[in-house]
Amino acid sequence: MNERQKRLARLMVVQEKVRAVHETRHAALVREAIAARQEAEDAMTRKQGPESLHHIFPDIYERRIASALARAEQAESAAREAAARLATENVRVDMTERAYRSAQRQADRLTSERETGEAVERTLPSLKQ
Repeated sequence: MNERQKRLARLMVVQEKVRAVHETRHAALVREAIAARQEAEDAMTRKQGPESLHHIFPDIYERRIASALARAEQAESAAREAAARLATENVRVDMTERAYRSAQRQADRLTSERETGEAVERTLPSLKQ
């Protein structure tokens, strides 16, 4: 393995770790958005329920619902940004993998050419005799 292949292999390892971080971040943001939406739905359901204190404390219910919806919107926006970063990282990883495979093919080609050359050199002295 030549120096370029070694560098590309190390770069691929690092990029895979970075991609995993982006995937984890995106998944966490999606979970946050889902949880906030669910909290808003639960608050709305409780507000409509027979044992609701909505008539006594309407501000509290409305603020909680508005807060949950705002958190959900914020998390969804951040999740979209994280998805874009993840897509960019996926492209980087793919480009590095292609470069690594290209370097591998080039190294294999050089090795094959060297072996062919050596085989020809071994047969030439026998032809001269």
